[in-house]
Amino acid sequence: MDDELFPVGSKDATIRHINWLNWDKLSMRKENGSMSFRNLHGFNLFMLGKQGWNFILRPHATITKIFKAKYFPNGGFLDAKLGHQPSYTWRSIFASHVLVKDEVKWRIGDASSINL
Repeated sequence: MDDELFPVGSKDATIRHINWLNWDKLSMRKENGSMSFRNLHGFNLFMLGKQGWNFILRPHATITKIFKAKYFPNGGFLDAKLGHQPSYTWRSIFASHVLVKDEVKWRIGDASSINL
């Protein structure tokens, strides 16, 4: 038993493995006991939107400066256009542009930037 390989379904506690579920079980609704991986497209769009949001929150980050120089040099992410021959990455992030724009709210804060 020293060099014997245990099958994936082995009960041996020393073997680490992943017990995969079939897609029917994974794609069931969460209320029915699944992990609810139903809308992968929506999740992907959310993650891309998070990168767009980072362009807004972190204007001095290197990745923001790179994308700004190429795709929105005269404004911010919210003012950006898709442009001519965009990269796959920019097209993907830009797909979330509308979602990010819809969720942005203007906060007054300490009112120092309000022109009365």
